[in-house]
Amino acid sequence: MNEKNIHMKKIKFLYLFSFFLLLQMSNVNAQWNDISLSMLYNFNSVFFNNISTGYITDYSGIVIKTTDGGNSWKALSTPQNKYFNALYFTDLTNGYMVGDSGIILKTTNAGSTWITISNAYNCRLNSLHFINSSTGIAVGDNGIILKSTDSGNNWTYVLSPSIYILKAVSFRNNTGYAVGINGTIIKTTDGGNFWVTGTLNTTNTLNSLSLINDSICYIAGNNGKIYKTTNAGSDWDSLINFTNENLNGIFCYQNGKCYTVGNNGVIFKSSNDASWSSQISNTSSHINSLFFLNPDTGYVVGNNGLILKTTDGGVDFVKEKLIDKINISIFPNPCINVFYVKILTDIKIESDLLIEMQNLNGQIVLSKRVVCNDNFIMPVNITNYSKGIYFVKLINSRFVKTSKIIIE
Repeated sequence: MNEKNIHMKKIKFLYLFSFFLLLQMSNVNAQWNDISLSMLYNFNSVFFNNISTGYITDYSGIVIKTTDGGNSWKALSTPQNKYFNALYFTDLTNGYMVGDSGIILKTTNAGSTWITISNAYNCRLNSLHFINSSTGIAVGDNGIILKSTDSGNNWTYVLSPSIYILKAVSFRNNTGYAVGINGTIIKTTDGGNFWVTGTLNTTNTLNSLSLINDSICYIAGNNGKIYKTTNAGSDWDSLINFTNENLNGIFCYQNGKCYTVGNNGVIFKSSNDASWSSQISNTSSHINSLFFLNPDTGYVVGNNGLILKTTDGGVDFVKEKLIDKINISIFPNPCINVFYVKILTDIKIESDLLIEMQNLNGQIVLSKRVVCNDNFIMPVNITNYSKGIYFVKLINSRFVKTSKIIIE
């Protein structure tokens, strides 16, 4: 069992999240701002539509959204008790998420609601990319490749030349690559209908890729490895090894000009293929993903609620956090006929609280929206529900809490 699965099992039944407005630093010399959230998120994917609106997923199945450039975040409600690994938006309203057990979700209203497109593939999906508003590709374990040509409403299998885990996929026009463990690289030039095995000679795990154009592509992998092709994948060069840390994400905006992030808080920026400079992140948390809107403005996310933002290329990292003091409890557990939701906090809360209860099949069997305040206690009647195990999710603009309860 890998470290990720062990971690997710530990947090599956009890996960406390809180949200709070994080202030911008007044220091004009600071190029990076830490807008991390004060909770035990382990963020794994980030996507921004524009300078204001962005989304982040967490290994535990939580999705959060900002509409003010990362200054504040709110949790979104999703219909599945699954783990999400990647998300992608084709415009301001239409977005997609993929995750464990082949789950594919879609939103048509900017994340306000999500519908389950499929969970029938019984295989973890790790990455997705849309070539245009209609055509998307998702990849995952066992070399699985899925393609949609109707805006994500239906997905079909595509013959894959690999049996290994595919960890990332990306396209430039109809040219795309997918990479994964054991040095796996596969390529398509027809929009994902036909794939061939690449020629990269390595057994290293490849985690992320970034295409400059149809000819130039960069790949980041474990042990600090970065590979590059300038002839559409016919040959790959291993660039200078400037770190031994696993590199989990890469973004290149111009030939030779890239950002890459990885374990133990490493961030590197290149001015050319032979020159990579380390940027001080002030964290030892693993950085799992990055997203850049342009060469200067971008976000990196990772473990322990880490969110870093730059608006000018990022030379220094400056931390500023305000820690929420929110105590949330659901009791008694096990329960008969009724359980109580209790919230105590020093922070003023005046907003709606959504209470959802799901059965083990992920079906929402109870949904109730109430007005929440900073000293709140409320009974929830469960007289008409069968005995068994359920998940109760509390969703507020400042926090999300998911707990397992037992009805006796």
